[in-house]
Amino acid sequence: MKLIWKWIAVAGVIFLLAGCAGNQIKDNKIYVVKENGQKQSVEPGGQLNTEGVIPFRDNIGLTPDSTTNMVIAVSPDNKIVFLQAPSIVKGKSRTTVIKGDPDTRVDIIKYELPTGERHVIAWDLPFVSTSKWNRDGTMVAFGGGRQLRIYNVATEKFVMQDQMKTNPVTYFGWSPDGKKLYTEHPNLPNASIYYTDSEKFVYAYEAKDDLYFKGVLDQQYYYGTKNFTEGGNFVARTVIADEAGNVVKELTGGRFRDAYQRSLIQVGNEEFGLEYIPDINKPGDARQLTKAFVYDAKFVRGGKVAFITDDGNIEKNGFLLHIADRQGKEIVKLPVSGATMLLLPDGKTGFIGGPGGETVDFVKNELVGKREVGELPLSEHEEIFRTVRGALDTYYRFEMSGVKNQDAAKKYFVDTHDPQQWAYFDLTTMWKERKHPFFMTASDTSLNISLRDLRVEQDKNGPVRTFPVRASLKVESGASNSSGTGVLQTLALELIKRDDRWYVTGFSTFPNSKKALEARQKAEQFVKEAREGRLFDGVLQGKDVKIGQIQFWQMSEPHLAGDVETANFAKVYLQVEEEGNTVVYRMVMDKKNQSYWKPGRLSKGLSGL
Repeated sequence: MKLIWKWIAVAGVIFLLAGCAGNQIKDNKIYVVKENGQKQSVEPGGQLNTEGVIPFRDNIGLTPDSTTNMVIAVSPDNKIVFLQAPSIVKGKSRTTVIKGDPDTRVDIIKYELPTGERHVIAWDLPFVSTSKWNRDGTMVAFGGGRQLRIYNVATEKFVMQDQMKTNPVTYFGWSPDGKKLYTEHPNLPNASIYYTDSEKFVYAYEAKDDLYFKGVLDQQYYYGTKNFTEGGNFVARTVIADEAGNVVKELTGGRFRDAYQRSLIQVGNEEFGLEYIPDINKPGDARQLTKAFVYDAKFVRGGKVAFITDDGNIEKNGFLLHIADRQGKEIVKLPVSGATMLLLPDGKTGFIGGPGGETVDFVKNELVGKREVGELPLSEHEEIFRTVRGALDTYYRFEMSGVKNQDAAKKYFVDTHDPQQWAYFDLTTMWKERKHPFFMTASDTSLNISLRDLRVEQDKNGPVRTFPVRASLKVESGASNSSGTGVLQTLALELIKRDDRWYVTGFSTFPNSKKALEARQKAEQFVKEAREGRLFDGVLQGKDVKIGQIQFWQMSEPHLAGDVETANFAKVYLQVEEEGNTVVYRMVMDKKNQSYWKPGRLSKGLSGL
């Protein structure tokens, strides 16, 4: 623990004693106060006469030297500092993130400046990228990894933890009275409310509140998200409201993310796109900084905008940190290893929540430090993950936006025999047969993949490979687009290695399972009966029929089975010789309402179930 405190202990006694004269601190930010101390009023025409927020604390007396000591929050009375450090918890299983925000874990430390007392208050949490104090400085909320924690300074405990375990949160803001915390869900700009005084939790549909406070403009006004009805649909807009929740100004559609003086940034539908409004009195001058999915966005020193997107390499799990000037023009984009960033109170330095642990100098607009991993050959697992990323990106780009990438299909998918697995055939057949929904007009897709299980079949014939190595994976995958369409599912993938490259060869085929063997034996029985004219109205009578891939599905709604044990449908491809040509049929076997397989329907339509 000594490393954590080597500069904090020295700097603590002078922490935050300079640079704030003549201003007031609120919500852990500095607010410019007019000499007469009067509150601002709305001018005719909806113009707001305000200088807004300066969201940084100068002369804080801290000089960070590594990612082992990162300030995440300072109390309004300057007596308590909260820090995070890489978690020292060992032996606990971690989520292996194949694609998406890495599972970087931290411990949170509370440091009381007057006494020098310090101790860990939370172990093994997701990397904290956002913190906010309530109005009277009695509670502070920490957000990161789509998880929320609220710490009560007086009781020295986290509150309402049970309610927060299963409630993903992408952003949050305190009510003006500091007694309610408003949150966003990944798919809902206004999702839930935590009442910290009564420790009550309600969802949006249960609450009377139609305005969700998200940020502070000045001493009188606040930013919030409010739902409006347009064309029979709910549309979320950023608004400016007073303490009582009365809207004084409507801005544009989106989800508020940060403010600097009279400027603000907000993400678009489903967190795709980032809009920068240089002056709230001129919302028509809004500028779009990106159309891509935005993982994190903040104002940094000098009013510049920093935000993180995917780096566009579908085989890697990499990200880009963009820095734009006050006119919205990109200054630089830097490759980083994580999707979120923590900003120090002075706004000059940031830390990236990824395995590289990059440190960012936002004054010089450059990376000034990262963990040195070294250039090592890719592990077999990482080679497998690269194929999985590329394959599922190809798969979901059609699902989410109708994109058919034939080159990628050939690069990541292949059909194999012994056993029969036809992943390439499955994908390209879906492209041919399935009409893409007209409402999926988004051009970009966000993808998340987490590993649940991985088994690699090693060569059993010694050091010289005599047959391809195989791998079986089970992953949790999620994809979304800006039109509001999304999917979350468990996928079982089979891979094979050929010519030193991995390929996906099967979706939900489970070739090594006892259940798959039983299903094939039943399929053989049904094919025999069909050739004898006793099934399917004699369509296959007397014909040469071979059994191809058997794929397992699960109902109520048709989806690929993530587990062969719970599958209650099987799709069997049959290769049928007809007039000198090989025609592929689909035979469905069903055990939905019984414990054994029975023949279902036969058709030439192959896509889906």
